[in-house]
Amino acid sequence: MKRLILALAPLLLVACDPTGGLPPRPDLSSNNQHPQDLSSENESPDLLPSTSPDLNAQPDVDLAVAPSVDLASPNDLTGADLTGVPLVDLATHDQTTTTPSDLLAPNDLKPPLDLAGVPTTAWNAACTSGSVCATPTGESGGCETAFGQPVCVHTCDLQDDYSLCEGGSGLCLPLGDGSKLCLPKCGDATNTTCVAGSSCAFLGYRQVAGSNPAVFNRVGACLPDCTPTGADACKGANTTCNVVQRSCAQNGCPGGCPTNSTCVGATCTPSAPKNLYDTCSTNATNVATGCLGDTCFAGTSTPGFCSLFCNSETGDATCGAGGVCWTDNNTPGDGTASGGTTLFPSGSFSITGGRTSGACVKACDDSSQCPAGFFCGEFNGKRGCLVGTLTRGVSPPAGTGLPGVLCRANADCASAACLLLPGFADGICQKATAASCPAGTIAGAGNVCFQLCDATMDSVCAGSLTCALVTATQTACVPNTCRDSADCSTGFTCDSKSGECRNTPAGAKAVGTACTADTDCSGDYCIVQRPTVPLFSSGYCSASCTILPDLSDTCPSGAICSATAIGANGSCFRLCDAPGAVISKFGACRTAESYVCKPFTGDPRFGFCASN
Repeated sequence: MKRLILALAPLLLVACDPTGGLPPRPDLSSNNQHPQDLSSENESPDLLPSTSPDLNAQPDVDLAVAPSVDLASPNDLTGADLTGVPLVDLATHDQTTTTPSDLLAPNDLKPPLDLAGVPTTAWNAACTSGSVCATPTGESGGCETAFGQPVCVHTCDLQDDYSLCEGGSGLCLPLGDGSKLCLPKCGDATNTTCVAGSSCAFLGYRQVAGSNPAVFNRVGACLPDCTPTGADACKGANTTCNVVQRSCAQNGCPGGCPTNSTCVGATCTPSAPKNLYDTCSTNATNVATGCLGDTCFAGTSTPGFCSLFCNSETGDATCGAGGVCWTDNNTPGDGTASGGTTLFPSGSFSITGGRTSGACVKACDDSSQCPAGFFCGEFNGKRGCLVGTLTRGVSPPAGTGLPGVLCRANADCASAACLLLPGFADGICQKATAASCPAGTIAGAGNVCFQLCDATMDSVCAGSLTCALVTATQTACVPNTCRDSADCSTGFTCDSKSGECRNTPAGAKAVGTACTADTDCSGDYCIVQRPTVPLFSSGYCSASCTILPDLSDTCPSGAICSATAIGANGSCFRLCDAPGAVISKFGACRTAESYVCKPFTGDPRFGFCASN
């Protein structure tokens, strides 16, 4: 059988469908889990979750400039809000063709015996193969040895998916075959942690009963997470930690191994194992992929890459320099609600249940470096190949495009004029010279009409257009940030450091470095210190960015986006190690120039460099 995290297939690898757009996120203000709030320049930035941007604090944009104005430079960062960054899951992608020993499948869970006079072991209590596990009427149970410490579990087939079980101590997870399993709940209002030998697989959010306005907390389920030695080592008889899938398995791989691999301890090992992130394929039945543990993240007919499972504590070491530990891999992430749980990604720097489980995804600069069904986005401070697709701009029928509508050629527009910035594939239709801008738009320079949008709502602009400030109080859809090179015209590529379609490099200085002009910065944007406001001393290199459908963003590695919603425009801020943190990953801020590291409440080990 597959590892528990794999057995929960629809849970584990279900990508969002960006074509339909994601519903608005729940109010997560009680969670404080997202990197939040770069407040107005008149005060020190603060991490206030789920606040709307202070549009009144934004500087005016000169709409009188020529139509060829470079919209790629982001507006000055005032009043923006650092929304959590992040992604979906690998479930439409069958990760492995083998069935390594793991959690007991529902059909293997024996029906309850006649328990009259026989002592039983409670749900989630330590057990052995001889234990009689307490099981609700109509369900099946048994001793699960995949955890570091074997515990009693049972099915919850009679309950709704993702509903509470065991009096609220468990969560009912669908396994993908119509059956469900009650596993220990983690996170939620009490921030319950998982015991040694397991980690919390984030799933979504649960509303605090009776809260008005609604208050949500992150919630997950404890899944196996073992190590060969130490507190997380396997304690079950005749079990060894499968180091690839991080679950305890029976020695000797009693379920067998695919062709061209043999069992080493409890792990199916190819005769010539591929390296982590090497290309692999799962389209041959019962033939080893070549990956250690036969764990290949790929589509059924397209190649992918070899992977490992990881957690938020040791993910950097496990995934190495060539990848990132993606902890949103277990949530379906489509925003639907089931059993009282809203299924939506958690985002970057959000630990649930003390230690969050994840999967290693390979590093990238552009989606062209990722397998089919993956795109490149920044998560937890590093760009990686994440599951899903990005919705592309679709031109209107020839000659019908109204002012402000997305276009890709002059022939798309009723005015026969499409405003295209150099290198960008998506532009906006202009109006005829003698015409006025239609309702729902705002006039720009010349014949430009910007389509108004709400920057606090998700996915309100088409294609790669982002919802950005065009006046001190109004936001509109503009072509100013690329997500990957598919958003760029022929001869240009999306520069991950600047979010611009370019054919020449920008400056050399990274996000967060001192600057005096845009040309100094690799992001082609310098936030300069204003004479009347004592912030951003000596300047601050940044870049234009946006939030992607899974809450990851377009910033370069080592930075995070300030945008407030999917498809909204923001600016990149440098990441940092919080003062007193026991881990060193991003380094310190420019403290001598009054920059401080504002910790993320979801993972206070890290933060972003803000002007104090």
